[in-house]
Amino acid sequence: MEKKNSALKGKMLPLFLLAASCGMFNILYLCVIFYVPFQSAFAFTNEQMGALLGAYAILGTPLIFFGGLFSDIWNPKALLVFACLACGVCGFALATFPSFEVTRIIYIILAIPTSMNWGAYCKCVGMMGSNEEQGRLFGTCNTIDGILTCVLSLGLTALFAGSIGTQAGFRWVILIMSGFYFLTGIGILFFYDYKKWAQVNAEAANAKAEKFTWKSLVDCLKQPITWLAAFMVMGSYMASSCLTYMSPYLNSVYVLPVALASAFGVITRYGVKIVASPVGGTLRDKKLGGSTPKLVWTATAGMAIFTAILLFIIPEKNTWVIPAIVVALAVIFCFRLNNSSESTVYKQLKSTPAHLMGTIVGLVSVIGYSSDLWLPKVIGKVLDTQGNAGYTTVFCIMIAAMGVACVAGIILHRLYKKEQKAA
Repeated sequence: MEKKNSALKGKMLPLFLLAASCGMFNILYLCVIFYVPFQSAFAFTNEQMGALLGAYAILGTPLIFFGGLFSDIWNPKALLVFACLACGVCGFALATFPSFEVTRIIYIILAIPTSMNWGAYCKCVGMMGSNEEQGRLFGTCNTIDGILTCVLSLGLTALFAGSIGTQAGFRWVILIMSGFYFLTGIGILFFYDYKKWAQVNAEAANAKAEKFTWKSLVDCLKQPITWLAAFMVMGSYMASSCLTYMSPYLNSVYVLPVALASAFGVITRYGVKIVASPVGGTLRDKKLGGSTPKLVWTATAGMAIFTAILLFIIPEKNTWVIPAIVVALAVIFCFRLNNSSESTVYKQLKSTPAHLMGTIVGLVSVIGYSSDLWLPKVIGKVLDTQGNAGYTTVFCIMIAAMGVACVAGIILHRLYKKEQKAA
């Protein structure tokens, strides 16, 4: 019993702080989460609002790779502390309500700390346990991240409901969120014991101080996990992008009221993963033998079944809106079971050099998240030309994307079995 509980025993405070660090992206996405009050307080046009994230992406997308690489060269804990503190400072700068040009520069600067987050985060959490514990570690972090984001977003909306669209009210929203992530950085500095976890997982911590060279980058590109994880992440991320259209689908086809559709969007983006992520992580570790591919297959099977019920069995009438919502939630729950797979896949093969894990995560992220460059445009064109019938195409793309992840998972599982047999 002691062994079963070892994954989380004595680790909740550092896991809480590491999970909180993931929310630093909320500073970046203030213009998305609080679109209307942000626009009202800053007096920006819709075109200017869209240009903010565009300015970030120019620098942020390529920097994801370097963020992973730096986590192999430098102490990942130091990178996370820097990222949290820098995001907080950028948020404090936004609270002065500068001109559009200055705001855009702040968004470009935000690309630096946010790109330092993911590789360092994966490395710091991964160091805290073996492959058989990764599902519970990352699943717990996903749950904490979801709860914190819900509490901050919905809580601040309720607290400043009457004045959130004014500069006075929205300034407090920015300051509270920025202050929270600034304090998270200080918390990681004092309460994440890097030396302790480096002793537990010395190879991942690069305790031998292997020098990073260009050959190291070539070694990363030669690793099977780099390409298999890239396609697994790409499939999962494409499916996630398609799932964001579940709310407008219910609104358009089943006439779900706009307010309820918005609430459904928040619940599906943050609420469902609070429950599904730890369930999926525990399922991976305890029932599926620590196998990320098996978790992906299980999630995909559930998604395919419930998507087929939603598209082909439930009548497209507003009187069927409740059954449609229930089945839609089932689709999303199955997907969220798989939520930790993008983080747990890296330890699947013992032959993967752990001291290069950050660089591998960076390469995988650049490839895996590249669908942002074309998928939204494709889906938009499909919906514009096909109307409500286009949603069937969108959700078929979702299942096909998960199919790609499953194929990569099959290859990974065979390599995993080959390693076990050799051992």
